[in-house]
Amino acid sequence: MMKKDQITIPAALQLVTDDVGWMIGRDQRWENHPSRTGMPRRHVLEDYIALNEVGRTVNMKVLAPLVLGEWDKNNILRRVPYSNKYGENWDSAPFLDYEEAEKIRDYVNSSEYIEPAIHGLLHDVWYNGENIGGQEYFIPEGYKRGGNKQLAPPEYLRSHLDAFFEIYQSWGFTKKIRGFVSPGGPNNAWETNTLASIVKEYGVLYWCNHRIEKCIVQNGIIINNKTIVLAPWEAYDLDPDTLPAYTAETAGIIGGHWPNLLRYNPALNLERLDAWKRFFERQAEVFGIILSRDIEFAEYQQLYKYYSNITEQDGMIIIDLSDADKQKPAGPCQPLYISVRNGITPVVSEGGTLSLYETMQNFSNYRIDRAGARIVIA
Repeated sequence: MMKKDQITIPAALQLVTDDVGWMIGRDQRWENHPSRTGMPRRHVLEDYIALNEVGRTVNMKVLAPLVLGEWDKNNILRRVPYSNKYGENWDSAPFLDYEEAEKIRDYVNSSEYIEPAIHGLLHDVWYNGENIGGQEYFIPEGYKRGGNKQLAPPEYLRSHLDAFFEIYQSWGFTKKIRGFVSPGGPNNAWETNTLASIVKEYGVLYWCNHRIEKCIVQNGIIINNKTIVLAPWEAYDLDPDTLPAYTAETAGIIGGHWPNLLRYNPALNLERLDAWKRFFERQAEVFGIILSRDIEFAEYQQLYKYYSNITEQDGMIIIDLSDADKQKPAGPCQPLYISVRNGITPVVSEGGTLSLYETMQNFSNYRIDRAGARIVIA
């Protein structure tokens, strides 16, 4: 007979690295420029290779929210309100390395383990040439730095998102975008719902941010909290062997930042690849954690985890996903993954088809291809 403590719906550990795409890394807010990645050098092709190879080593597509303002070869930011320091005099030439950009585009298009997502143009907000805050879709009250930030009007939001895709398409990026990370999170449910309704127009199905309460679905978009801060936003040259372990209660979507995976010398970016592999493999051995394969895997697994009801009945385990389905996510229904402690061989007798997914030291993970909301495990 199975007991509830022998089975769990594990949290999906998914890596998200904000602010991919900057050409210049240095934080220059003191000159009313953006904060960028905080890394005191230019970003190069090797930095994208690092993303791909960290993903490859654990078979996980890294979600890479893009900041594309410095790629603006046609200078469309001249007509995008509050998007940059120079307004109508904006010129991307001092920032853009055209030859490097072409190499990066070709690499990202062919990469197996980088999934681009929407982040922003230059990440921050400018008013009369002054950088007034680092949350692109939220304008400080009174247009003054430090003012309470409020969601920008819909026409403002669409102008920034239109520009993002115009730049993305002008370079010939080919990957379809389905993910979104806002620079700074919404302040309340109204702002979350309003922003979700707008980014949905651009194909977004999955959204993750800090300051989101666990997991919600708005306008069909699954929105998850980034439960983990990998390291300080500007930290680079990290040693993954020194990073803390997570528990089933703290695991989830990792709020990382691009420099966290990089070295000051880009030629050394892959030097700690084995250490990153060890880092993720340590987490995967925790009962209640499973390594995600991509953002869709993670968002659905978190939805199932938060909106499931697990009960014992006559020596069987009943997993009820009715509440998860009632949230009405717009994406295609995904499998459920469960973890079962050693010594138990589960059989699904109702609600889906079960298959062994992977074997860990003290438990095994199983995939259930769903056929209903009520899953019976014997």
